[in-house]
Amino acid sequence: MTVIIALVSCGSPEETKPTQQVAPSLSRGQGQPFGPADAIVDCNGGGDFTTISAAIAAATAGDVIEVWPCTYQERINFGGRDLWIKSRDGSATTIIDAENQGTAVTVESGEGDMTGLVGFTLRRASTQAVHVDLSAIHLRDIAIRDSDASYGILSASADLELDQVSIDASNDFSVAGVYADRGSLVVHASDIDCAGANIGVFSGHGACLIDWSELTCTNGGSYAFDNEHTVGRLMRTILRGDFFMLSEDDKPDDGMFVLGNIIDGDVDVEYGTIDLVNNVIQGQLNLTLATLPAIHNNVFLGQACYISTDTLETYPTNNNFFNGDSSCGYVDYVGADGNIAEEPGFVNPMAFDFTLAADSPMIDAGLNDPFWADVDGSRADIGAYGSRYSIGGGW
Repeated sequence: MTVIIALVSCGSPEETKPTQQVAPSLSRGQGQPFGPADAIVDCNGGGDFTTISAAIAAATAGDVIEVWPCTYQERINFGGRDLWIKSRDGSATTIIDAENQGTAVTVESGEGDMTGLVGFTLRRASTQAVHVDLSAIHLRDIAIRDSDASYGILSASADLELDQVSIDASNDFSVAGVYADRGSLVVHASDIDCAGANIGVFSGHGACLIDWSELTCTNGGSYAFDNEHTVGRLMRTILRGDFFMLSEDDKPDDGMFVLGNIIDGDVDVEYGTIDLVNNVIQGQLNLTLATLPAIHNNVFLGQACYISTDTLETYPTNNNFFNGDSSCGYVDYVGADGNIAEEPGFVNPMAFDFTLAADSPMIDAGLNDPFWADVDGSRADIGAYGSRYSIGGGW
């Protein structure tokens, strides 16, 4: 069958997130197939099948399966077919209940890029709610709830794309909310809680894009985002918890761009290359044999000292080090290279609103470089709402 792709957009963020515009499209050329469904699933007998598994077994590659509202007590396996399985009315009313019998959704037989699961709540999974191995899947409008498992989503050597995926604290995980090792990972407009584990989102040995999302993990010794031997971007996202990055042999190619985020925790970097631009960091920046081509336009808050490093080839420029020492060593960056130490003038930081008041000293105080200019073309502001990668919209 011929498949036409549409752009994806999603609604306004919740009140707990900073003030933002409507989230941008996930990506060009990726969306859901256009046209009528090839099969209807209705547990009450109003469709072609009463179970999703039966519809999958009868489907051919490229089919679209529409699922009507119900609680489906089954575990599904795509079985090597590129299928687009979508609910008619969304995740709130369409539930796959694994009944604590294992994985709710399995994609491990070479399924390709036109494989999708859209509009479901996945409940009571064990081992993991979703397992993807040597395959690809788009997960959109997916809620993972009430699962006692090692992982919410486990991906190995796969192409995994999450859009409007919610994993909350009703789950009990032992390892991670999302664990993607090798392959590629995209997380967009999603809320991921580690739910008792030590990692919110893990990306290893591949490429990743985390954008416009909220990652939470505040358990002892935990990381909201753990990035190891991976290249990519963390953008326009709230981290409630620490960020960790590990690379090897100080490879410049193992790069992570961290742009326009609010990080309520420490940033720990070992080896590798990381750019930190226009973030609000409520923690310490700890660097071990790391390369930082850019430390521009950030706000550092709430620590006795802010940058701890054994080597730092590039000095920070145009940052605000408020109410703490800029360096944990003997260097003070304030007063040189545009670095300041002033009350930021946030609208309401206690409510996680880090937009700038009209009289904020950080307005037009960022790096005076057209590449990092604000979206209106003016000189960049310092903080997460400055530059063209602003958490408030941008690019």
